[in-house]
Formats: sequence, C-alpha cells, structure tokens
Amino acid sequence: MEAINVLAREALLERKKSRLRRLRFTALGLLAAAVTGMLVSAAFGGTGGWAWSMAFCEAAAVGALADWFAVSALFHRPLGLPIPHTDVLARRKHEIGAGLADFVSENFLQPEQLAAKLREQALVRRFALHLSRAENARAVADRTRHYALSLFDALSGSHLEALTAQWLMNALKRLDVARLSGNWLELLTRNGRHHQALDEFLAWLADLLAETKVQERIFKSVVEGIENQSGWWRVLNAVGLADLISGEITKSLPQMIETFQESLRNPDHPNRKAFDEWLGHMVERLQQDPQTRAWLNERVQGFMAGAEFQAYLAEVGRDVRAWLRADLASSDSLLSHWLAEMLKAFAERLRHDSALREEMEDQIMRLAIAIAPGVDMFIHRHILQTVENWNERELIAKLELEVGPDLQYIRFNGTLVGGLIGLMLHALVVLVAFF
Repeated sequence: MEAINVLAREALLERKKSRLRRLRFTALGLLAAAVTGMLVSAAFGGTGGWAWSMAFCEAAAVGALADWFAVSALFHRPLGLPIPHTDVLARRKHEIGAGLADFVSENFLQPEQLAAKLREQALVRRFALHLSRAENARAVADRTRHYALSLFDALSGSHLEALTAQWLMNALKRLDVARLSGNWLELLTRNGRHHQALDEFLAWLADLLAETKVQERIFKSVVEGIENQSGWWRVLNAVGLADLISGEITKSLPQMIETFQESLRNPDHPNRKAFDEWLGHMVERLQQDPQTRAWLNERVQGFMAGAEFQAYLAEVGRDVRAWLRADLASSDSLLSHWLAEMLKAFAERLRHDSALREEMEDQIMRLAIAIAPGVDMFIHRHILQTVENWNERELIAKLELEVGPDLQYIRFNGTLVGGLIGLMLHALVVLVAFF
C-alpha cells in the first residue's frame, strides 16, 4: 500500500512538472510571436496597417517581458542579476512564516472565534444523529477495531511492550497494598455507607438459610463432620444414643438458624456493632500501624514474587493477548460489537436529552477556550520553526510547482492585454494627428 502511494505521488508530481513546462513554453512562444511580429512590421516600414501591427506586437512584447520579470522575481533573480526586490520568497522567508503564523492564529485559534465556530457546528447534536444509526455506529467501531489491531501488532514483541510490562511490575512491587486497602475501606465505610450493601448481603444470606434444602445440607454436613472426626460419636452410636442426639440437633437447628437470621437482619444487633468496631479498627491499623502494614505488604509482595504466581501471570497474559488479538482480527469481534452498542446507546441518549446535549456543548466550548492559548502558541511556534527550517531552493521549487501554472496565465494575459493597450495608444496617436 505504501509503495502504491509513493508511485501515485511521483506520478502526480511528474504531471505537475509537465504542465508547468508546457505553460512556460506557451508563454515563451507568445513572447517570441510578439517580437517576431514587431520585427516583421518594422521590416515592412511600420506604416499603414503595419503600424497597427507593430503597435500591437511591440506592446504585447513589453507586457510579456514585464510579467515574465514580475513572475520570475517572486521565485528567482531574473537572469541571475542582483536586481533589488527580486527573489522575494527566499529573501522574506522569515516574514512569510511570521505572517502565516499570525494569519492562522488570528483567524482560527482566537478563543471567541473558536467558541463561535464550535457552537455553529453543533458537534454533539451531529454526533448523536450520526451514531444513533446502527450502521454508522458499527462503522466507527470497526474502524476503531482496525486501529486498535494495528497498534496491538505494532506494540507486540516490541521494546515498548517489554518496558511497559517491566514498569507495571515495578509499580506493583512499590505499591503500598496495606495503605491502599485501608484508604479504600475507609472510603467505603465512611458515614456508614457500607451498611446498605451489608444489609443486602445478610438479608440474602438469611433467605438462603431459610430454604429447607440448605438446612438439610448444613445438618448433613455437621453430622458427617462429627461422625468422621469424633471418637465419642462412635461410642454413642454403639450404645444407641447417636440417633437420639441427631434428632435433637435436627429439632434445634431451625431455631438456631432463625436466631442467626434475626441477628443478620437486625442492624442494631450486638454482632453487627462488633463487626463495625472490628472494621473500623482494621482500617485504622491498615492506615497507621507500621507493623500491620509491613506484615500485609510483605505477604502480598512475597506472593507476587513467587514462581507459581509469576508463571500464572505470564500464562494469563499470553492467553489474554492471544484472545485480544484474535478478537480484534475477527470481523465478528465481540469488542467491536460492544463498542458499537455503547456508541449507539449513548447517541440515542443524547438525541432525546437536550439538557445533556447542551451541557456537553458547553463543556466542549469551555475546554476549547481553555486550551486555545496553549494550542495557539504551539502552532504559531511550529509554523515559524518549520518555515525557518525549510531549504529556500526546495521551498521555491515546491511553491513554483504549485502556483507556477496559474502565474503563467498572468504572462498570457500580460501579452494579450499589452497588445490591446498598444492598439489603443496607437489609435489615440492617430486620432490626435488627424485633428
């Protein structure tokens, strides 16, 4: 693909050069025709009809030469002569760069103009209308998938990937797990906000324990554990008391479970209060007790440094990368489908929520206004440095190739208009002589 693009650019460049040469030869041919006509007219005496011909051709030659000089003076020194105010573009490269930078800054990057343009574009509304259509959302998601796949392939096996992995491992090694856990627990339990989640969990546990099958399973597990681990149970079984005790346990188990359920459902139960006290004490120790923090961090770091964990992590990493690569390469990518659905859902929300659209538009404008001065400074400096670093001859060659063909038409017009002016002046002379 890159080779095709290079060939296409070379072919386009050659066509531009060929067109410029053709127009130059045409302009030179017109000048030669004007000079030839002037000489022929002079050879035939330059009177009568030849006087009119000579007036036209002489003025046309002057116009052609004047416009050739004006056009050439932009890019070169005509005939290589050090004539003042020629080779304009090369001499004034710095001023041109500064002028271009000022033009871009003043007309595109001023905060007020940028905000007005963004408001006029209504980007959020257009975004919502475009992506609310399923095919557009899928197209954006698919392009994103291609870009992500290209980035994935570029990074896979690269030094950057290895450096990133090493950086992450070093960051994990330096991570204060104890303090982080304490901070998270403190955040989650602040102002008793964990009670709602705890109530939901304990209520679910209480309902689970109320199921007959669950109670039977618990009773069976308890009895089997006692039978397998207790020698005295076998003695009781030998004298016929095991079944009696099992029956008593069976009768009392529902009441035990109900009592436990009540303690779970009651926010003011002493067990709940004891749990809150224990949790608060744990948060304090994790945040402030050096011994607790050192103990937990050492255990976590030792676990992560273990060979088994490292092997497991490497295997999981390989599997995740393989799955991610395969999914991104698939036209039926799960990630692409997920992204398309998310984009479409968000666009639908924007379409029907005018307040959200307006808020996003305001946020975009505020962000643009905030970053505009920095972007303006960067682009202004970038244009100046780029133009300053250009090679003058290469710059002139490129500019001449782009605008040179249009400038040759100035030479065409100069030849024709000069000839017509010559006719008008000759007519004026004849008219004055007649009167």
